[in-house]
Amino acid sequence: MHRNAALVVWDPFVRMFHWSLVLLFIAAYATGDDDCTVHRYIGYLLLVLITLRIVWGFVGTRHA
Repeated sequence: MHRNAALVVWDPFVRMFHWSLVLLFIAAYATGDDDCTVHRYIGYLLLVLITLRIVWGFVGTRHA
């Protein structure tokens, strides 16, 4: 292995997915006690995000 070679573990989409997932879970937890639509929309965003990640796992880069 070359000393200067970069080790690629995840592609940029997967990195953004992980941090978005963390932030949305925190937001969902913070709005969980309220009876408002914000909590529901955060759940929808989480569902879309997870669906995109599953699709990206099949059609994405080698490091997806």
